[in-house]
Amino acid sequence: MLKKITLFFLWVCASTFGQCFDGFQIGSYHVVSIKSNGTLWGWGESDAGNLGNTNSINSSSFQIGSSTDWLKVSAGPYNTFIIKNNGTLWAMGDGRYGLLGNGSTTTINPTLQQIGTASNWQKISASTQMTIGLKTDGTIWGWGQNDQYEMGNNTCCANQLTPIQIGTANHWVDIEGTSWGATVFALKNDGTIWGWGLNTGGLLGNSTVMARSIPTQLNADTDWASIHVGVAHILALKTNGTLWSWGGGNMDKLEIISLHPIIETHQLKSVQVLGLKYLLDGKYPLELNLMVPYGHGGLMM
Repeated sequence: MLKKITLFFLWVCASTFGQCFDGFQIGSYHVVSIKSNGTLWGWGESDAGNLGNTNSINSSSFQIGSSTDWLKVSAGPYNTFIIKNNGTLWAMGDGRYGLLGNGSTTTINPTLQQIGTASNWQKISASTQMTIGLKTDGTIWGWGQNDQYEMGNNTCCANQLTPIQIGTANHWVDIEGTSWGATVFALKNDGTIWGWGLNTGGLLGNSTVMARSIPTQLNADTDWASIHVGVAHILALKTNGTLWSWGGGNMDKLEIISLHPIIETHQLKSVQVLGLKYLLDGKYPLELNLMVPYGHGGLMM
């Protein structure tokens, strides 16, 4: 298995004119990546236009467009968001509920299009329900479905078709949304963790509430460093190097952990394999990319 993984990464770096891919973003059935020369590449399914065409199968990697100034890419389940070197945001693919933020609910969008005119986008986290964006000025923005308070502005339930600011705070440093759901997490520069939207599996810290309508601090800790969110569970890393998790545990990701993560988060063990960190709770390995739903595309040992 280790030999196969090694050969896979060697092939990825050696193929296609010798330019290496700079990481991978995995949607439900498509993969996108930016090469070291700033070009955008993808392969997999593109029925919604998430790879710039409407092919059901793209069995080999191909360049998407001709631009050479792409900086960051983020794959939603059926759409793709890319940030250019100049900070502008571009998108293609599934636009249901306003997921692309282009003012439309058209499902199939195979043409790359700029989203708004802002030139300070830093990160995008996309799900089947909503899209959340972080700007370099520390503000958070959202668009898409809002039936579970995904927009965090205490309103429900009309779709938000263009980016809208969530709250007024301007010291957010990271964002993550559940890949197939309506829950959002964010970190502030003071090390606190916040959440809003649907309270799936007790993700938001209290099993007695269905949803949180505004960003709400989940506990009093001030040493959270990064967050990674799956379908119904979260992995959160602290500054002391310990890893914590809470939420639902279906699909063999985690055993059911807690409906009260503020009180009963579980610390996990980790092991290094080929430089890739596998996170273990007992005997069950987790996927490398928590964006992948139902186990599709995960590298399992």
